[in-house]
Amino acid sequence: DRDVTGVQTCALPIYVFFRLSALLASAPFACLLARPAHAATSTDPGSLYKLVTYTVPAQHWQEFLALAEINAHASRQEPGITSFTLLLPQETPHTAIAIEAYKDAAASVAHQQTPHFHAFVQGAQKLGVQRSLILADRYDPR
Repeated sequence: DRDVTGVQTCALPIYVFFRLSALLASAPFACLLARPAHAATSTDPGSLYKLVTYTVPAQHWQEFLALAEINAHASRQEPGITSFTLLLPQETPHTAIAIEAYKDAAASVAHQQTPHFHAFVQGAQKLGVQRSLILADRYDPR
């Protein structure tokens, strides 16, 4: 598959991406989440960001939104999450983009251990939702 820019894309099941994300955040791979020199300092709010795109089968759109609402509300209560926003692109139906901001990589790992996260993953998997993830650091040019 290729996206609109011609870049090759890969649509793996949502569970695979969540498991890979958890693995990369674990101790042996934590260095992969190390912040580059150009990133904002750790005292900046939201020093680790996840941009997650969900592509949802049309027949399950409303069910997905209900799951996402529960997950977003519970996630916003976590002390390590500084922002949790869900966007619905105007020109891409049945797609949602979550912008998640964490204090640090440990907060991201803690989020992935919560009951609401596991319920969301399992529910989205049952609906056939596809997920792509971008990990990012905040860059604040001075």
